[in-house]
Amino acid sequence: MTCWKCQGSLKSLPASRDATPPTAAPSFIHCPHCGKPSKPGTAKCPVCETSLVEASGLRCSHCNVVNPPGVSACVKCGGDMLNASSVTDVTAKDLGVELADGRMAVLIPNHTPFPTRPIGREFYTAVAAQQRLEVMVYEGDEPTAAMNDLCGMVTMSLPDGLPRGTAVNIALGLDDDRTITVKTKLRTATGEAKDARLQRAPIDPERRRKIEERRDRVTKFIDKWSIELSGAERASLFQLIDSLDGALAEGNDRQQRTLDLTLSQADQRIGLIADIRGKSAIISNILGMAGKYLPLPQQAQLEQFQAGIENARERADWQMFDDLNKQTETAIADIAPNTMAIVYALSLAGQRSLSPSLTQRVYATVRNIDEGISTGNRERFEQGMDTLHSMWDEIRREMEASGKEAPVITRPVDKEG
Repeated sequence: MTCWKCQGSLKSLPASRDATPPTAAPSFIHCPHCGKPSKPGTAKCPVCETSLVEASGLRCSHCNVVNPPGVSACVKCGGDMLNASSVTDVTAKDLGVELADGRMAVLIPNHTPFPTRPIGREFYTAVAAQQRLEVMVYEGDEPTAAMNDLCGMVTMSLPDGLPRGTAVNIALGLDDDRTITVKTKLRTATGEAKDARLQRAPIDPERRRKIEERRDRVTKFIDKWSIELSGAERASLFQLIDSLDGALAEGNDRQQRTLDLTLSQADQRIGLIADIRGKSAIISNILGMAGKYLPLPQQAQLEQFQAGIENARERADWQMFDDLNKQTETAIADIAPNTMAIVYALSLAGQRSLSPSLTQRVYATVRNIDEGISTGNRERFEQGMDTLHSMWDEIRREMEASGKEAPVITRPVDKEG
C-alpha cells in the first residue's frame, strides 16, 4: 500500500496518533448520594444505605454497562462483578462534637481514611464547678451540630471545684466497622479519663424518645441536687447515665427486656432518692422546728430514722432506701397536723422561698403560737393557728410564681477563659 500523495510505503508506519489507549478498569464504584467508594458488586452503600443496584441489575465498574441481576461476569466486557481489588475506606462526612454554643467542632474531617486512631484536641470547661461533661458526637457537614446526625453521647462526671477553663482532651477514632471510639481526659493533676465506644446502631424513634426522656430526668436531678448528693449517690446516678447512653448507642440491638429494666431502674432510683431526700429534710425540720411539741417516744423514733437515712445515703443502699422510705412515711403521717403546718411554714420562710413581708408574718405568727403554748393560753394558740392556716393560699401563690430554674451548661467550649 502506498501513500496517494508521495507514493511512499505505508506498511511500516506506527498506529495513528489519534488512537485512544486502553483505560484501566476502576477498582471501585461511588455512591451517588454520599460518595462512599465501595467494591463493585456491592448492592447497598454501607454509609447511607442508598441502593447501588440499577433497576435491571448491577452496573459494571469496568465498562459502565448495567448487567442482569445475578451475573458474576459482565455480559459486555467479561469483567469480574464480584471480586475486585480492595478499596480504601474514607469518611463520607465530618465527625465532631457539639460545643456549648451549639457549633460542631470537627475532629475527623470528611474523606479521612479509616480505620483511624483517635484524633483529638484540647477543649475547656465552660463554667466554674461544672458538674459533668457531655460529649455529644455528630456526623455531618453542617456547622450547627444539631442539624447533623447524632451518633451518640458520652457523659463524664467531673471532680468538685474545677475552675472555669479547665483543659480536657476529647478524641474520636473510627474502626473499620465504623464504630466510633470516644476518649476524654482532663488535663489536671489527677487526670480523670473516660473511654467509650459508639456502635451507631439504628434505633426506633419511640425507643430513642423513652431513653432520652429518662436520661434528661436523671441529669436534671443531678444538676439540681449535686451539692447535697453523697459520693455514693452521685456515682450510682452517673452509672445510670452510662447505662442509658449505652442503650442509645446500641439502638435496636439491645433486647427489649434489658432496655425495659434499664428504664424502670431509672424511674425507680430517681423517684426513690427524691423521696428519701424529702423525708430526711422533713424529719430534720420537724426535730429542729417542732421537736418540743412531740412526745418523747415519737421524737426518738424520728431521730433513729434520720440516722438510718444518712447511713443508707453514704452507701447508696437502694434496698435500705426503699425500706426507710415506707417506714418514715408512716411516722410522718402520725404527726399532728398543726405541728406539720408550723414546720412547713417555717421551712419555706427559712429557705427564703417567700417574700420578705410574708416571711415576717410567718415568724410573728409562730411566735404567738409558741407563747400561747408556753403560757398555757389556749385562745392565743388557736388564734395563731387560724392565722397560719389562712396564709396557705398566699404561700402557695408565691411558690408557684417562683418556680423557674436557670439552665445548666454541660458541653465543652473550644477556647480557654
